Amino acid sequence: MRDIQNNISAVQSIKPSSYTATENGDAVDLRGFSAALALFYLWAGDYANADEVYTPKLQESNDATNWNDVAAGDLEGSFTATDEQAGEGLQSAGYKGSKRYLRAVVVVAGTSPSVVGFGTIVLGEPHQAPAA
Repeated sequence: MRDIQNNISAVQSIKPSSYTATENGDAVDLRGFSAALALFYLWAGDYANADEVYTPKLQESNDATNWNDVAAGDLEGSFTATDEQAGEGLQSAGYKGSKRYLRAVVVVAGTSPSVVGFGTIVLGEPHQAPAA
């Protein structure tokens, strides 16, 4: 059976909008799931000064208060910075760590940065299906 609808739950961490400064997403609770994947979509970036850079990253926490960047060894895949040379678009990486909470972060840097984007955490392998 090819049912994915009942086996995942997508939670918006960074809502779609235009950002001119680093954006820390909302906490996403992984309780009740054994897998997670972070999706970022960044586009329509301002590169007028050629030093604007937009970097997606994933952070983890035990308590949704104290956050640390997810170590490369706890990611399946990686995220890359978007600048005037790098293409815009969709990026994803799986989470292999053991913390309870995740959040999406977009680091915004440069002279006159502005980027449109969002960050979503997809939860998978629910302990009880169908996933909410």
